[in-house]
Amino acid sequence: PVAFHVLPEGHVARTEITAVAEAMASMNAADACQHFVDYWNTPGYFAALPQGAQQLMVQQQAKVSADFDALLNEPASLTDYAKLTMPVHLFKGTKSPLSSRTVARLLAEAIPQAELTHVEAGHMGPLTDARRVTPLLLNALPV
Repeated sequence: PVAFHVLPEGHVARTEITAVAEAMASMNAADACQHFVDYWNTPGYFAALPQGAQQLMVQQQAKVSADFDALLNEPASLTDYAKLTMPVHLFKGTKSPLSSRTVARLLAEAIPQAELTHVEAGHMGPLTDARRVTPLLLNALPV
């Protein structure tokens, strides 16, 4: 999940993700799911998925919408995240939507022991670009 709640009010990234959430709230489950999947990937991505995958995703749409609400309205702030004392490794897909790229940057700036790795991939990089992402994830694990 993406910590959308750290995006400042009025910031273009917050406006972007709020528009996605509001659009999904006004749609039926299938249209909301398509909107969600296409936002995180590229337009037409959902339509290109196998019918079975589409159906499974649509069945989960109510949870996705609830997650969006929770992530936008979580009361934790960047000041709260700055209190974390453990090492944190964040990954940011360079082709991800502005909202998630901005959240990663803000968290990396706020958390004292954060390390941010830029990955040439989209938001779903661990799935779509596993050969590129998996070695980076493995290297980030403590030994």
